Amino acid sequence: MTVPIDVKIGTHNVTIGKFGAMEGWRVMHRLSSVIGPSMGSLFDDKYEDAIRLFFEKCDEDKMLEMMNTLLAVTLLDGRQVVFNEDMKDYSLCMEMCVEVVKHNFQEFFLTISKKVSGLLQKKPAKKARKKA
Repeated sequence: MTVPIDVKIGTHNVTIGKFGAMEGWRVMHRLSSVIGPSMGSLFDDKYEDAIRLFFEKCDEDKMLEMMNTLLAVTLLDGRQVVFNEDMKDYSLCMEMCVEVVKHNFQEFFLTISKKVSGLLQKKPAKKARKKA
């Protein structure tokens, strides 16, 4: 069982839960299909960049659907998010989405980052060519 975390965003107390396994993989797939080419930003803990890229590259309906999905595992000041009311504060909405991605997927991205870093370190040096 995973424990939700509490974060303070501005004057708000936000509780962030975890996705269930199936929903988590669906969200990961949707996010990575759009942000895959820039996943390096996630390796540097720049989740804000990844979320912004996702929102820039997908159409309006997909963006709103993803925001609703991400915010479904949050409580804002102890209650469920009322999207049309609470999300008028765009900065709050973005920060909440970033925190949800961090809480749910940070371990995944750190694992990939370590593996990629390890592969790059193991890459053999190029041999100098001999002159004939």
